[in-house]
Amino acid sequence: MKPRPRGFLRLLLVALPAIALLGGGFGAYTSLVLEESDEFCISCHRPPEQAYFDRARQAKDGGAPADLSSLHMNTREMAFNCIACHRGASRIGDRILSVMLGARDTLIHFAGAGDPALEKRSAALPDLIDRSCVKCHVDAIVVAGFENHFHVKLPAAWQAIQSGVTPVVPPDLPPGSPDPLADSQGKPELLETTVNCLSCHIAHVTGFESVNYLDESATLPACDACHVETDRGPKGLAP
Repeated sequence: MKPRPRGFLRLLLVALPAIALLGGGFGAYTSLVLEESDEFCISCHRPPEQAYFDRARQAKDGGAPADLSSLHMNTREMAFNCIACHRGASRIGDRILSVMLGARDTLIHFAGAGDPALEKRSAALPDLIDRSCVKCHVDAIVVAGFENHFHVKLPAAWQAIQSGVTPVVPPDLPPGSPDPLADSQGKPELLETTVNCLSCHIAHVTGFESVNYLDESATLPACDACHVETDRGPKGLAP
């Protein structure tokens, strides 16, 4: 057999990675487009997610929202879908993470290894969800003053203010009140804590309608965790 010319081998070595790169890019782009459809997302999930989908559909049709997630679906000002809360801040890094998470969920689906628990109290990438929350609720977390210290002292608030979001100073905030903002520049210091939005506001758990979907059983442990991790405030709050 006549050997192939070396030029062909060089071309093959260049072409194969390029084809793989284009194929991967096309697949990622396709998934980004398809994930805008809740029906597509639910096609690769197990029964717990189907229940969330049904709750969302009921809320979209005007029914009473059953959990925090479906409450968002009931919001008329925006066209919410599942991915709106699962893709972070929509920047490139977060979109890559969301695609990787989608690939992971697909593998879990085909392996039949999904978590069957309906009332979910955790997320695979809580920081990604946290950044999704901040996109719409940033005004609530940058309000200065001790009365809002459980928001404005979180890393998410610090990051928002550092990025240019103007802190909101209540008109009735007394001069020299405790913890208005940490420094003379009107910006809080960065406190390292793992506490985030999901620590107190759990999206896929029912039964918290009367308190604006705030899981009161989680608040004291979250306060205590933040005080311990930052070495600020009283400790031993959680029973």
